Amino acid sequence: MSMAPAFTGSTVSVPASLWKKAFIFMGVVTLVLGAVITKDDPFPRWLLVAGALAGGVYFLRSGLLRSEVMLCLLVAYLPFSLEVPVDILPGVNLTNILIGMNLLLGMRKSKAESLLHQRPPLKTSLSIFVILGLISILRGAGYGLEYLGEAGHEYFRKWLIPVALYFVYSKTVRDKETLKYIVVVLMAVVTLVGLMSIYEYMDTDDRVGGIFYQPNQLAAFFNYYMFIPFAFFFLNMRRIKSWAWLVPFLICVRGVMVTFSRAGYLALAVSVYAITFFRSKKLLLLLGLLTAVVVLNPNFLPQGIRYRLGQTLEEDPGHQSHAVHMGGKALDQSSSDRVKVWAGALHMIQEHPVFGIGYFLFESKIRHYYTGLKSHDPHNTYLHIAAEMGIPALLVFLWVFWKIFLEAHRLYRTTQDPFLKALALGFLAGFFGILISNLYGSRLNYSEVSSYFWILAALIFQARRLETNSHE
Repeated sequence: MSMAPAFTGSTVSVPASLWKKAFIFMGVVTLVLGAVITKDDPFPRWLLVAGALAGGVYFLRSGLLRSEVMLCLLVAYLPFSLEVPVDILPGVNLTNILIGMNLLLGMRKSKAESLLHQRPPLKTSLSIFVILGLISILRGAGYGLEYLGEAGHEYFRKWLIPVALYFVYSKTVRDKETLKYIVVVLMAVVTLVGLMSIYEYMDTDDRVGGIFYQPNQLAAFFNYYMFIPFAFFFLNMRRIKSWAWLVPFLICVRGVMVTFSRAGYLALAVSVYAITFFRSKKLLLLLGLLTAVVVLNPNFLPQGIRYRLGQTLEEDPGHQSHAVHMGGKALDQSSSDRVKVWAGALHMIQEHPVFGIGYFLFESKIRHYYTGLKSHDPHNTYLHIAAEMGIPALLVFLWVFWKIFLEAHRLYRTTQDPFLKALALGFLAGFFGILISNLYGSRLNYSEVSSYFWILAALIFQARRLETNSHE
């Protein structure tokens, strides 16, 4: 009996018909999650738990319980994990279960597959970063068990889960077909989040926070990942069919616009420059000319963007007693508070340069270091890490970022696979969006927003491995 073409690279080949069923199922799951979120009265918890258990039984009975499919299912769920936290038991939720299942399935892979046993890239650097974070938690042990419990939970949710995802995908993705399906699912989910954000804006006059409840986080999410579909268009502009890739990208651009996030606008602009720089210096020159035209004629910008940017500087800051002034004008309260808290964070780092003030203690301690009237998030990931975990932790973190950037750039420059080339180019553009977004907020230490970054980083390293092995 003939069998449909199967994907290779795993111990047991998976027929294409089985993959089709799996991705139809995941598509339905993602759409259901979207429907749940847009409803005023979400489904009751017992129904969500029952659905999760039924889905697990379905995977097991239908033979779809394979690492390739489960990796994609985890990607489909991750951004919705804050909005739809399917808690089975206290401390046991669907995210943890899916990560655990993927780890177990990865361990069951054939030992003959040498790629599995290669040392995961960045293992040492990330391990050092994690250890330094744990030390920063122990520094606050004097605050009692309640602090240790809260700090440990936050550290697990904000840092350990994303790092664990990096190792999971580094260990289990071992063929290009699986890698590409994961990327396609990721792009589909990001586009869905964009559509949901636009839908939410149609029913409100306020800034949209979407599934993350926070406009700046939502804008960061789009800027991190929306340039992957744009890269497919950008590399193939001469082909009419490739223009379809503009649709998901423009949906996400609109998603950024409705957040009215100034940091989001800046990250978007920098990322556009970055992707143009890597793609074509001639197009970069043209982009520079267009930027000059827009600067000289701001009316070319959408009205909402002009209004939001215009709020940054104020003529009469009567509501601020200690406004920060620039160019004869005063920064609005939000921007002014950021400048003040950054200065306080630098003072905090000077006093605690090695191990920081202690994890999860910034907001409770910042009142001693700046003139603000209330506790404040540092609004800067780099200062946040240095202040709570110490300068060595920040240096390790930046080293990890540098290595990820280099690997993505090498993949873009060397690969002959059009899909991988677009993935690398889109990732590079989003990488600069990450750098900018985290200058103005803590946008990387929330797993719902940052998980895709660590998954993509793992895929970039795995793609390079696969490319190297295929040429040996």
